[in-house]
Amino acid sequence: MTVHRLSLSDNYPRTLTSGTTSVYKILSNVILLLLGIGISLYGAIHGNYIISAFLVLGLLLLHIACCKQAIIETCVIIMTGIAGAGVECINVTLGVYEYGTAAFHFALLPTWVVFVWFVTGAAIRHTFHWLSRYLFFAPVMGAIIGSLIYYTASRLGLIRFHSNFEHFSIAASLLWALVFPALVLLGHRMFPGTSVDS
Repeated sequence: MTVHRLSLSDNYPRTLTSGTTSVYKILSNVILLLLGIGISLYGAIHGNYIISAFLVLGLLLLHIACCKQAIIETCVIIMTGIAGAGVECINVTLGVYEYGTAAFHFALLPTWVVFVWFVTGAAIRHTFHWLSRYLFFAPVMGAIIGSLIYYTASRLGLIRFHSNFEHFSIAASLLWALVFPALVLLGHRMFPGTSVDS
């Protein structure tokens, strides 16, 4: 009969290292999120659409290359981008706001808007991993993120709200509040797995 000995000294360093690695991965994903959104907005302000698009695309490819579940991560990013483009089209169609920047010929939306959603998709299974356990908070988080992005974009002149800013910004953020929980469910229920370590 084989006796397996388990001591605290054998287990503790591994747990500590694992926890530290997870924290680093979450922090690096937060930096990716902020950097991607920042590059998208900066490129839109200065008219460097193509350069900023390639920079953000490079960040996303680097992120995907660092993920163990690269195919799943790519699917979540693309689906988030599609859902986000739908949200933006609804807002524009309803006359909530209009863009202060021009889209490419035949494009429905400016590139910076789409890339902001793609970058958000890269954070769904990492930065926002905890929301899968507290789904009731996802609409609140979605509304907060939506409000911050719309407020920043309006201050930078990238979007123009019609009539009363407060009313229309709340209406625009409500769509984020509805879509964000669906994206969290998509990323964690439809594609289960340990997202932070993937």
